[in-house]
Amino acid sequence: MAWCSVVPAAAQVLMATISRHHDVPRDGWWIGLGLVVGLAVTVLRRPNWFIHTLIHETCHLLVATVLLVPVHRLVVSDGRGGQVEHQATGPLRAALIALAPYTLPLLLAPLLVARALTAQGTARGILSAACALAYVTHLTGLFHNLRLNLRDATGDLAKVGRVLSLALIATVLQLVTAWTCSVLWSDTWYTWHGHAASQPAPGAAENRPVRPLSAPAPYPEPEPEPEPQPGPAAVMPPPAHAGEAPVLQPEQPLDPR
Repeated sequence: MAWCSVVPAAAQVLMATISRHHDVPRDGWWIGLGLVVGLAVTVLRRPNWFIHTLIHETCHLLVATVLLVPVHRLVVSDGRGGQVEHQATGPLRAALIALAPYTLPLLLAPLLVARALTAQGTARGILSAACALAYVTHLTGLFHNLRLNLRDATGDLAKVGRVLSLALIATVLQLVTAWTCSVLWSDTWYTWHGHAASQPAPGAAENRPVRPLSAPAPYPEPEPEPEPQPGPAAVMPPPAHAGEAPVLQPEQPLDPR
């Protein structure tokens, strides 16, 4: 079946997301706290079937409203199941409404949006813990939905087809997990701390010491030109031709006799 190829395609998206976000998240302690609380609640407390059924039927109601399918009645009980009666519609919209509780992260989605829009601080850490807790709750609710409805001949999965339903549920779960990882790992310690520290200093690649910057040296003052020194009087050369005037020589003193 060609539609079964969506499962490995979603798996590739999930693996690519995990490979890009393998560092410790900035809100790691908050995320760990949310996971621990979610696991503790899942293991130590019995499910609240009224809340579980309310979330289940609310997903049916929400998707039917979005798809413009009129809803006639909503029934929610504690331990006796629930029901959403809506107007008959086409097979595509009927399948989307039937699979809504198995694919729609009703509590997780708004928390992820709020976490992505919140700046760094305590509020974002609390939202990170709430997202981790809601993700565990989503997995727990999905487990109980499959356990209670997989073999039911009149249940949601039987109406759509069990094989098709499981393939679509697996696809959406992997995409929701990739979305959760992308939001919670959007700001990492590596990005803000480790990456800046790991950048080599200027000149480190060439193993050359970095000299501190100093003020530019002033321009040297021009040296004064040497003054001309007095020297012996220049002696004019003898005339080269007979017609030239003779050079006058200083008179010799007369010898008195």
